[in-house]
Amino acid sequence: PQMKTFASIIESFGSYANYVTYQLAAKGVNTTALKTFNFYLPSYPSQQVCEDYSSKCGGFIQLSGLEALVPKCSSKTSSISNYPNSTQTIITLPIEGFEVALTTDPNELEDSNNNEYEPKCPTGFVIPDDPDNSLVRYVPDSTSACAISCKFPFYTISEYDTFIRVSDVGPNIGLPMVFFVLIVWLIDETRRKQYLVILFNAIALIITIQCVYMSTIPFEKKFCSNNAVTITDKDGLTACNVQSFVIIYFILAEVLTWGLIAVDLYLKILTRVNTNQLWLTYLLIIFILPIIPLTILGGKKQYGYNGVTFCSISAYAGDLDIAMFILPIFIVTVIGSLCMFAVIIKIIQSTKNVQVGHKSKIKSSVVVPSEQIPKSQNSSQCNDPKLELHTTIPKFNDLVVSKEIDSNTDIVVSKVIEPNSNDNAITEVIKIKPIENKQKNESSNNKRKLVLKLNVPWKMIRTPLMFVTIYTGVWFTLFLLRFQVYFGHNKFQDSFADWAECVFTYYNGDDASWLSNCGKHPKHRPDYNLTLWLGFIVNSHAIVVSSIFLMNPSIWMSIYNSFMKFICKTNSSNYNAMKNRKSVVGDSSYG
Repeated sequence: PQMKTFASIIESFGSYANYVTYQLAAKGVNTTALKTFNFYLPSYPSQQVCEDYSSKCGGFIQLSGLEALVPKCSSKTSSISNYPNSTQTIITLPIEGFEVALTTDPNELEDSNNNEYEPKCPTGFVIPDDPDNSLVRYVPDSTSACAISCKFPFYTISEYDTFIRVSDVGPNIGLPMVFFVLIVWLIDETRRKQYLVILFNAIALIITIQCVYMSTIPFEKKFCSNNAVTITDKDGLTACNVQSFVIIYFILAEVLTWGLIAVDLYLKILTRVNTNQLWLTYLLIIFILPIIPLTILGGKKQYGYNGVTFCSISAYAGDLDIAMFILPIFIVTVIGSLCMFAVIIKIIQSTKNVQVGHKSKIKSSVVVPSEQIPKSQNSSQCNDPKLELHTTIPKFNDLVVSKEIDSNTDIVVSKVIEPNSNDNAITEVIKIKPIENKQKNESSNNKRKLVLKLNVPWKMIRTPLMFVTIYTGVWFTLFLLRFQVYFGHNKFQDSFADWAECVFTYYNGDDASWLSNCGKHPKHRPDYNLTLWLGFIVNSHAIVVSSIFLMNPSIWMSIYNSFMKFICKTNSSNYNAMKNRKSVVGDSSYG
C-alpha cells in the first residue's frame, strides 16, 4: 500500500488550494488537523511481477491443479487493473465542486520476503540441502521442491531402523566369537597345524573389525553426500570406499580359502595326494586373485558409493559386479560344495563295512569321530588314557598307527595318522576290535557297539555337512538378491515412479493423506527380508563363520580337555615344588 496525506491533496489544486481551504473552514472543518491526516491506498503488483510468476511457477501451478494459483495478468476489477503497467487512479474524491484523482504506482514487490513459506515433503522425500546439485532427483519433476532422499524410499523409516540396528549390533557380537575360535585353534597343538582353517577365521576377523568400525559412523555420514545425494567419486576417499575395498578383497579371499579347504580334503581323501607341498600355491590363490577384480572395479569407479547396511559394489551402476564379484563366489561355492559332498559320500561309504563281533570276525576299518571313543569312568582326568586322543582333532590321514586300550572296555583303538601333518580334515580313521582275554558282560558290550555303529554316519558327516551347508546358504542369499535386482531392475524403477506419482497426487501436507491410497512403499522392490539377511551375514559375518566351528561338540570337548591338562600340569608342578621344598627342609635339618 501507498500512504497519502490531505495536505498533498489540497496542494494538488494549485492556485485554488487557498479557495478550497477557505470553503472547508467555512463549513467548520479544522483544516489544520485535516492537513496532517494520513491514509493508505492499495498499490497493485506490476505487470512484470505477474509475468515472472507465470513463467517461473507455471509448472508447479499446473501440477497443483488449483485454479486460485493461476495468474491473470490482464485482469481488472471495475476500472482498476490488477497488474498495472503504470500509475493508475484508485479513487476520485469530490471536494467543493472539484474532483481529485487519488493514484498509486505499480508495486514491484522489491521488499517482499521469500522466506515466509517453507515447502514440506512427504516421508521419503526431502528439501535438498544443495538444490543446485546435478545429482538431485526431483520428484515428480524438476519443478518440484521435493527430491528423493539419500535413504531411498524403497524401504520405510522403520525398516531402515532395523537395517541400522543389524549393522551396528551384529559385528560387536561376532568379534569376540571369531576371536575365540582363533584362540582355540592357536593354543591346540593339533589344530595349530590347520593353516587354512586359521587363515579362514583370520580373514573373517579382519572383515569384522572393519564392520565394527563402520558401526560407529551414522548412516548419513556413511552413505550420503547430503540429504538428497549419495556419495560419489567427487567426495574423495571416504569410509564407505574403505569398507568396499575390504568387503570385495577379503570376502573373495575368504571364499577362496573355504573352497581350498574343501579341495584340500578332496585331494587327501579321494586321490591320496600329499597337499602339504601345495601351501604356497594356496597362498598365491587366496591373496593374489582377488586383486584382479578389485583393480577392475576400482578403475570403473563402481565401488563404495551407496548401500543399505554395508558399502560394496553398486547393483545399479552396471553389471560388472556380477562378473567381478558374484560369479567368482558362485563358481568357488559350487566347486567347494561338490568336493565336500564327495568327501561326505566317501565317509558314509566307509561306514558300511562296520562289523561288531569277536576278533576273528572283525577285519574291516571304520570311520569314527574321536568324541565317540569311550572314556574311562573310574580313573581321574589326569590319568585318563583317552585324554590325549580327545584333544586331537580328528583327521583323514595314513601311514602311522598308534594303539590305545580303554581300561574299562574291550576295545582297542588303532589311530591311523600321518606324522607332522597339517591336514584340515575333520575325522580320523580307527579300527575297532575286542580284546580276546577281556571278560565283560557280553550283552552290555554288544549294546555299546551297536550304538557306536548306528551313530557313526551322522557323527562323521556332521561337521563337514555344517561346513558346506551353512557357508553355501550364506552366499545363496547374495546370489538370489543380486539376480532379483538384475531381472527386476526395470520393474522396480517403474513401480517406484508410479508410487511417487501417487504420493504427490494425494499429498496435502500430511502423510496420512496418501498412505491409504499408495501404500508405505512401492509395490515392487528388492525383497526386504533378503536385504536384511544379506546385511546380517555381511555385517555379522563373524557370527556365521564362528558358528560353523562352535556348533561342533568336539571343539568344546577339546577346550575342556585342554583345560584339564592345564589343571593337571599345574597340580603336578605344585606337587613337585612342594616335594622339593620338603626335601630341602629335610636336608637343612641335618645341618
